[in-house]
Amino acid sequence: MDRVKKLLRARTLLPVTSPPIDNGALVINGPLIETVGRFEDIRRSYPGLSVDDLGDVMLMPGLVNAHTHLELTELRDAIPEGLDFVSWLMELVRKKRKLSVGDLVASARRGAGQCVTGGVTAVGDIATSDEVVKAVLQGPLAGVVFREVIGDDEPPMLPSSISSAMKAGLSPHSTYTVPSASFSRIAKLADPLAIHAAESPEEVAFLKDGSGPIADKIYSMARWPLPKPSGLSPIAFLESTGILAAKPLLIHGVQVNEDDVRIIARHGLSVAHCPASNRRLGVGRFPFELYRRQGVNVALGTDSAIGTKRLDMFEEMREVKRLHGSAISCEETVRMATINGAIALGIDAGALEAGKRADITALSMDVATDDPYMTVVEEGRAEAVKIVLIGGETPGSSR
Repeated sequence: MDRVKKLLRARTLLPVTSPPIDNGALVINGPLIETVGRFEDIRRSYPGLSVDDLGDVMLMPGLVNAHTHLELTELRDAIPEGLDFVSWLMELVRKKRKLSVGDLVASARRGAGQCVTGGVTAVGDIATSDEVVKAVLQGPLAGVVFREVIGDDEPPMLPSSISSAMKAGLSPHSTYTVPSASFSRIAKLADPLAIHAAESPEEVAFLKDGSGPIADKIYSMARWPLPKPSGLSPIAFLESTGILAAKPLLIHGVQVNEDDVRIIARHGLSVAHCPASNRRLGVGRFPFELYRRQGVNVALGTDSAIGTKRLDMFEEMREVKRLHGSAISCEETVRMATINGAIALGIDAGALEAGKRADITALSMDVATDDPYMTVVEEGRAEAVKIVLIGGETPGSSR
């Protein structure tokens, strides 16, 4: 049975890809947005459609968390502060080994619920088992769940997507945990793809000359044979494997220079920026200005709750402003958390415009504002989220 069209009215609409609209409205037809504009104009065009007046709220696109590890949500307090990157990664492996597959599935489901509560409608999630992949596919969120591949094992067969809202892909974990010969093979097996890349100075040192704690600790713990050093940067290394032609989402992208960013731009890739995780792990400052100069699409992600203690995209936007200051506007920051994330994940969402998926978040507005972008960044809180729609429906009502 066809769903009835919905006409939503709000004090402010923030389409993101077009100017804000006071006294705005939109019409939802099934899972898609049919039209957006001023309430008076929409009302004249749809005289017989009943109005759902949401009052003093701001309607905006649902937030897109471009990089998560939902299965780690319950480990948020498991690792102490102050560890260096490699020590943190090894401790994560130890803690995670103590969890059953059922624990990880329950953790992923809990994390998905926290995302929705915080106004997130889509994620780019990394999962380490088929069971977690299926749980995320069956959950409330849209986006992509990437099945992680580590070592030289044969990549798993991906399950079929449950709906058009959530896709499955593969994630060869990183430049230092997947053999170079495996990248091109993985690229032929799945679309979309995601890779942790250029995250830390330790990764750079390992690829350049085989030195540092990745060789001394991670390879020793895993009992892997050390590969011949490539002498390349992480981005140049990935290009040499051929996998960049498959347009993977690059996660972190902190340790890059101008040549690296030119490679990323030439391949038309997106990068997921995870500022709070980068700060906690001390891996360096994300060179946002360099990416902007080369026209690279930069999305925003929280990384795992174990790395940031939270799955809060509003707080992540404030982290962006704390890190980059006046170098990035509130509008750019909101775009990173909405339309840029949708582009990075290859989903038709992230903006309030005709033809886009009706993935929508409504925030309460206590005071009038001349700059709704600033309101989102400075005042946005999970408690202010009043309504979340994914594909035009309240999560859980039809999926």
